[in-house]
Amino acid sequence: MFGLTYRYIIRQDSNPHLKSGAFVAFGAVRGLGQIDAGLNSQATFVALWPLIVLSVESLVAFALTGLVLDWCINHNLIKPFQD
Repeated sequence: MFGLTYRYIIRQDSNPHLKSGAFVAFGAVRGLGQIDAGLNSQATFVALWPLIVLSVESLVAFALTGLVLDWCINHNLIKPFQD
C-alpha cells in the first residue's frame, strides 16, 4: 500500500516535503498503533522503551522503502503515476 501511495503522491513533483511527509505519515500511524497495542496489552507493567524503539523502527523502514522507490523510479525500473 505504501508503494502505491508513494508513487501517487510524488507523481511528477519533486517537492521534498511531500516525499518526507509520506513516509512520516505511514511510519507514525504504524508506530503509534504499536505503542497503543502495547499499552493496551494484558501485561501489568509495560516498558515504554521497547515500544518507542518499534516506532522509530517503523519510521526508518518506511524511509528506506521511500529511498528504494526513488532509486527505482530514477533508474526507470518502475514508473511514477501520471497526472
